[in-house]
Amino acid sequence: MNHNDFFAKVDASLRKETDAAALESAAKGLEFVKQVIARLTPVAASYEAQLKKRKINAKADYSPTGITFTLRYKDGDENELYVGGVTGSDLIELNTSYTESDNKYAATRSYNSIKWSDDFFEIRLQRLIDDFVRYEDKHSGI
Repeated sequence: MNHNDFFAKVDASLRKETDAAALESAAKGLEFVKQVIARLTPVAASYEAQLKKRKINAKADYSPTGITFTLRYKDGDENELYVGGVTGSDLIELNTSYTESDNKYAATRSYNSIKWSDDFFEIRLQRLIDDFVRYEDKHSGI
């Protein structure tokens, strides 16, 4: 076997090991994300129910890898919180967005499995609701 063929074989072996490690890491990340979302789903559902009792237009949408929590003003503008996984990693992303007169504002924060706490979601959700109620007069009410 010549020099080039030998190293081509080495490179192929390294790629296989790297690909296998990446697949394993992605699978672990996906499992972590699914576990987090499963724990947060009842929290989101509880907040949604409490807001609806107060005649606030709240909607939570769920998937195995994410939750989108939306609050809608009478004028159609929305405040939204998304929590979900970043594909192929163990990152959880919290994204808060606001629409106002055709403009959209967003803030995103990501956490890995070591730094993540389920409390982060509830803190951001409470902040979203506080902001929503605070600015209701600008949006023709809630």
